[in-house]
Amino acid sequence: MITGQCFPPLSDREVLDSWSKCIEKGIEKTKLLIKTDRDAFDKHKYIIRLYCKDEDNSNKSSTQGQPV
Repeated sequence: MITGQCFPPLSDREVLDSWSKCIEKGIEKTKLLIKTDRDAFDKHKYIIRLYCKDEDNSNKSSTQGQPV
């Protein structure tokens, strides 16, 4: 956040049938990325944002600011 640099979004374009499944999938991907390079996560203090939207694109809200 300090540098203003962001990585491009990761997506596998899998259609999931619920909001909770989308969030679970994002958490799984995050855990995999941490395992891939834990030192980088610790050093750079990456911030993870998850986005889930309806297939018809009518729900464009993010999970940002929502309690976990």
